[in-house]
Amino acid sequence: MRLLFTLLLVMIAGCNKTEPDSVNGALRKFNAKDYRGCIAELDRIVAANPTDVFAYGTRAFCRDAVGDIDGAIADYSSAIAIDPQNPASFNNRGSERMRKNDLEGAQADFETAVRLNPRYAQAQRNLGTAKRLRHDFNGALAEYDRAIEIESDNAQGYLDRGSTRVEMGDPKGGLSDLNEAIQRNSKSAALYAARARVHLQLDNYPAAERDFTQAIALDSNNPALVYERGCLYYDREEWGKALTDFGTVMQLDPRHDEYARIRTALVQLREGQTNTADATLRELEQRWKTTPDDWLAFIAAFLTGDVSREDFLARMQTYSRGDMTRECQAYFYAGSLRLAEHDVKGARKDFEHTVATGQTTLFEYRSAVRALRVLHSRGQV
Repeated sequence: MRLLFTLLLVMIAGCNKTEPDSVNGALRKFNAKDYRGCIAELDRIVAANPTDVFAYGTRAFCRDAVGDIDGAIADYSSAIAIDPQNPASFNNRGSERMRKNDLEGAQADFETAVRLNPRYAQAQRNLGTAKRLRHDFNGALAEYDRAIEIESDNAQGYLDRGSTRVEMGDPKGGLSDLNEAIQRNSKSAALYAARARVHLQLDNYPAAERDFTQAIALDSNNPALVYERGCLYYDREEWGKALTDFGTVMQLDPRHDEYARIRTALVQLREGQTNTADATLRELEQRWKTTPDDWLAFIAAFLTGDVSREDFLARMQTYSRGDMTRECQAYFYAGSLRLAEHDVKGARKDFEHTVATGQTTLFEYRSAVRALRVLHSRGQV
């Protein structure tokens, strides 16, 4: 991206009567990641050359970098007004619109981009993503197919198509695409993690473990990957490995360690270490007493016994406000506590309620599905 930005600034200076100091200043600030300062320099360039399409495009990029999505859309729109035959401006504006959940506008922009340049693979993939987000899955697959035809060596197209197939209920087809993606980019932690999640859907835990481990080897400071593997170990009741991973998460990201802390306490409860679990959750539980609308702290208060099951499930409705995510989580933690208390029948009912929420992307959902399978295999269902 820096090379692209440098080339754009050279074009600004070469094609217009822009002061070299303004261009140099913008380049210096961009390289220093001073995007706000870069925007100020580009403001001067635009003021001197109000029809400079490249200046609008680069300022849009900088505005995106500082989170000014509306400003980025406005600049790409200005660039389009000056040069309506530039497919990149339509693709970029479509991406910004997609970030604002303007999926209809995004799709229209991507369609224009590929009409202007039928070999524009990135825009073709983006068009597929816009259609997928609008639940036009067959349309999305068709766009990804075309993107792969254009760039058969690009892993992203296979990842996008594979993810869509998984979402459509075809995990085996998704796995095939992710295998192709990894063949083309074997250094991507994200690809291995994506394939690991598909292996989990196919109940192939050993393969999922291998892929999560490879992902962590490629991105060892990513607490989210370590947490996912820890949940895999939790689901297999490999408590020692689970505790190791959750402990690593708490070390890597101590300011956002709530879920790892809660899972650690669940393991301790399953092993009969009630006092240790209370100590693990104490700090998080105290937070609930000062911030009563803190959902994760409320879960901690429930697991330590400060909040009864009845109050927990009743107040869950207040926290959820109709969001099934909270209901899925609440019944998983309620079932987990019942299981630790050896109330297998009650735990089964709670886990069934968790699964009934349909929140398939949540770790709690996956753990509930696995727990039900384990109970069934032991004749406890």
